Amino acid sequence: MKSEQDWFEQVDKLVKQREKRELDGDPRLVELASAMADCMAAKGYQTAAKNPINMETWGQLTFMKELHEPARKEGGRDIPPYTSTGPWYQPTHLPDADPRRYLAKEVKMALDDLECGKDFYAAYLPKSVQVAEAAQAEFGMDPD
Repeated sequence: MKSEQDWFEQVDKLVKQREKRELDGDPRLVELASAMADCMAAKGYQTAAKNPINMETWGQLTFMKELHEPARKEGGRDIPPYTSTGPWYQPTHLPDADPRRYLAKEVKMALDDLECGKDFYAAYLPKSVQVAEAAQAEFGMDPD
Protein backbone atom coordinates (compact mmCIF):
# COMPACT_ATOMS: atom_id res chain seq x y z
CA MET A 1 0.00 0.00 0.00
CA LYS A 2 1.22 3.41 -0.94
CA SER A 3 -0.63 5.56 1.57
CA GLU A 4 -3.36 5.63 4.19
CA GLN A 5 -5.75 6.75 1.44
CA ASP A 6 -4.77 3.70 -0.64
CA TRP A 7 -5.40 1.48 2.40
CA PHE A 8 -8.90 2.90 2.92
CA GLU A 9 -9.69 2.56 -0.80
CA GLN A 10 -8.63 -1.11 -0.74
CA VAL A 11 -10.73 -1.79 2.36
CA ASP A 12 -13.72 -0.06 0.77
CA LYS A 13 -13.28 -2.00 -2.47
CA LEU A 14 -13.16 -5.33 -0.60
CA VAL A 15 -16.24 -4.44 1.48
CA LYS A 16 -18.21 -3.53 -1.67
CA GLN A 17 -17.14 -6.76 -3.43
CA ARG A 18 -18.17 -8.86 -0.43
CA GLU A 19 -21.46 -7.02 -0.02
CA LYS A 20 -22.35 -7.56 -3.67
CA ARG A 21 -21.51 -11.25 -3.46
CA GLU A 22 -22.88 -12.04 0.01
CA LEU A 23 -25.85 -9.68 0.24
CA ASP A 24 -27.07 -9.49 -3.35
CA GLY A 25 -26.25 -13.20 -3.70
CA ASP A 26 -28.20 -14.34 -0.65
CA PRO A 27 -31.43 -16.01 -1.88
CA ARG A 28 -33.37 -15.11 1.29
CA LEU A 29 -32.34 -11.43 1.10
CA VAL A 30 -33.17 -11.36 -2.61
CA GLU A 31 -36.63 -12.74 -1.83
CA LEU A 32 -37.21 -10.20 0.97
CA ALA A 33 -35.90 -7.29 -1.14
CA SER A 34 -38.20 -8.27 -4.01
CA ALA A 35 -41.19 -8.45 -1.67
CA MET A 36 -40.31 -5.03 -0.27
CA ALA A 37 -40.01 -3.56 -3.78
CA ASP A 38 -43.37 -5.05 -4.74
CA CYS A 39 -44.96 -3.60 -1.59
CA MET A 40 -43.48 -0.17 -2.31
CA ALA A 41 -44.68 -0.37 -5.93
CA ALA A 42 -48.20 -1.14 -4.66
CA LYS A 43 -47.96 2.10 -2.64
CA GLY A 44 -46.99 4.05 -5.77
CA TYR A 45 -43.21 4.16 -5.45
CA GLN A 46 -40.75 3.20 -8.13
CA THR A 47 -37.47 1.44 -7.35
CA ALA A 48 -34.60 1.16 -9.81
CA ALA A 49 -33.84 -2.47 -8.98
CA LYS A 50 -35.03 -5.11 -6.53
CA ASN A 51 -31.64 -6.35 -5.33
CA PRO A 52 -30.91 -6.10 -1.58
CA ILE A 53 -28.19 -3.43 -1.75
CA ASN A 54 -30.40 -1.20 -3.90
CA MET A 55 -33.43 -1.65 -1.67
CA GLU A 56 -31.45 -0.65 1.41
CA THR A 57 -30.43 2.70 -0.16
CA TRP A 58 -33.23 3.53 -2.61
CA GLY A 59 -35.10 5.93 -0.32
CA GLN A 60 -32.03 7.98 0.52
CA LEU A 61 -30.95 8.12 -3.13
CA THR A 62 -34.46 9.09 -4.21
CA PHE A 63 -34.41 12.15 -1.95
CA MET A 64 -30.84 13.06 -2.82
CA LYS A 65 -31.84 13.14 -6.49
CA GLU A 66 -35.01 15.09 -5.77
CA LEU A 67 -33.18 17.81 -3.79
CA HIS A 68 -30.31 17.92 -6.27
CA GLU A 69 -32.60 19.31 -8.96
CA PRO A 70 -33.62 22.55 -7.17
CA ALA A 71 -29.93 23.04 -6.28
CA ARG A 72 -29.10 22.91 -10.00
CA LYS A 73 -31.67 25.62 -10.72
CA GLU A 74 -30.34 28.10 -8.17
CA GLY A 75 -28.78 31.14 -9.78
CA GLY A 76 -25.09 31.12 -10.57
CA ARG A 77 -24.41 27.51 -9.62
CA ASP A 78 -22.83 25.29 -12.26
CA ILE A 79 -23.99 21.89 -11.02
CA PRO A 80 -24.07 18.79 -13.21
CA PRO A 81 -27.12 16.49 -13.32
CA TYR A 82 -27.44 14.02 -10.46
CA THR A 83 -25.75 10.64 -10.67
CA SER A 84 -25.57 8.13 -7.83
CA THR A 85 -21.75 8.10 -8.08
CA GLY A 86 -21.13 11.82 -8.56
CA PRO A 87 -21.27 14.74 -6.15
CA TRP A 88 -24.59 15.61 -4.59
CA TYR A 89 -25.85 19.13 -3.89
CA GLN A 90 -28.61 20.50 -1.69
CA PRO A 91 -30.40 23.72 -2.46
CA THR A 92 -29.37 26.65 -0.28
CA HIS A 93 -32.89 28.09 -0.36
CA LEU A 94 -36.32 26.68 -1.07
CA PRO A 95 -39.54 28.67 -1.52
CA ASP A 96 -41.52 28.81 1.73
CA ALA A 97 -43.98 25.99 0.95
CA ASP A 98 -41.37 23.56 -0.41
CA PRO A 99 -39.64 22.48 2.83
CA ARG A 100 -42.94 21.30 4.34
CA ARG A 101 -43.86 19.53 1.11
CA TYR A 102 -40.50 17.75 0.95
CA LEU A 103 -40.68 16.84 4.64
CA ALA A 104 -44.22 15.46 4.40
CA LYS A 105 -43.25 13.40 1.36
CA GLU A 106 -40.10 12.08 3.04
CA VAL A 107 -41.92 11.15 6.27
CA LYS A 108 -44.66 9.32 4.35
CA MET A 109 -42.10 7.47 2.27
CA ALA A 110 -40.05 6.55 5.36
CA LEU A 111 -43.11 5.12 7.10
CA ASP A 112 -44.07 3.15 3.99
CA ASP A 113 -40.47 1.97 3.67
CA LEU A 114 -40.47 0.73 7.27
CA GLU A 115 -43.80 -1.02 6.84
CA CYS A 116 -42.83 -2.71 3.57
CA GLY A 117 -39.26 -3.43 4.63
CA LYS A 118 -39.64 -4.62 8.23
CA ASP A 119 -38.73 -8.23 7.38
CA PHE A 120 -36.08 -7.20 4.87
CA TYR A 121 -34.26 -4.80 7.21
CA ALA A 122 -34.37 -7.29 10.10
CA ALA A 123 -32.45 -9.78 7.94
CA TYR A 124 -30.33 -7.38 5.87
CA LEU A 125 -28.84 -5.01 8.43
CA PRO A 126 -27.19 -7.57 10.73
CA LYS A 127 -25.74 -9.46 7.77
CA SER A 128 -24.52 -6.23 6.20
CA VAL A 129 -22.63 -5.32 9.37
CA GLN A 130 -21.20 -8.83 9.60
CA VAL A 131 -19.96 -8.76 5.99
CA ALA A 132 -18.36 -5.32 6.37
CA GLU A 133 -16.66 -6.19 9.67
CA ALA A 134 -15.26 -9.46 8.29
CA ALA A 135 -13.79 -7.67 5.26
CA GLN A 136 -12.38 -4.87 7.42
CA ALA A 137 -10.81 -7.40 9.80
CA GLU A 138 -8.73 -8.73 6.90
CA PHE A 139 -7.08 -5.29 6.80
CA GLY A 140 -6.52 -5.20 10.55
CA MET A 141 -9.47 -2.96 11.39
CA ASP A 142 -10.96 -3.65 14.81
CA PRO A 143 -14.78 -3.19 14.83
CA ASP A 144 -14.68 -1.96 18.42
